[in-house]
Amino acid sequence: MLDKTVKNDVEKGCIGANLANVIEPHWSSEIERIVLGILEDDNPFTSGSAAVLLGKHGSVDVRDKIWKRFERFRQEESDKKDSTENKINFSGWQVFSAESSFVAALSESPEWLFDQEPNRRASKLCLYEFCQERTEKLDEIFSAPNQIETSFDEENQISFSVNQYKNLSLDALKKNSSNFPSIRHLLGFQTAKIQTTRKIFKQ
Repeated sequence: MLDKTVKNDVEKGCIGANLANVIEPHWSSEIERIVLGILEDDNPFTSGSAAVLLGKHGSVDVRDKIWKRFERFRQEESDKKDSTENKINFSGWQVFSAESSFVAALSESPEWLFDQEPNRRASKLCLYEFCQERTEKLDEIFSAPNQIETSFDEENQISFSVNQYKNLSLDALKKNSSNFPSIRHLLGFQTAKIQTTRKIFKQ
């Protein structure tokens, strides 16, 4: 039933926050297969939205497919882009958003490491300002020491952020901690809750 709902929404051109919220708790290999199909859509905004979903929930197997779609997007835009005009306007915002979405999908997935080298690759693919600014910001992050931040939601559930990776669970943080050998806890957190999370992380 959920797979059918996903397909129906896609056929209507609906792949936004509402669909993402429905998919998130039920992500499966079949849904991943469907969203990979959406990734190949000729509409840049639809394709970029699919990339974000795959980056957030997809397996490591989707990484190369996102790269290939990003490269295809770059080639298609290069063929039609007026090099004398690179301005944001109403008719172009979906294209600019899509390009930035590919970088977000590749750089924020908890399933693989994205650091200086892939960021340089992404930067070379960027044509527009939003995308260029995103890779420049990532470059600044990678130039600084790795740091870990902790936060709590309204239900007192803890999450962690390291560099560009946001809202990681404890299991996801432990799984990816080998990618960040120089993690340092941010100074200044003095609450008992934060002290407790540090003890949990050391277990």
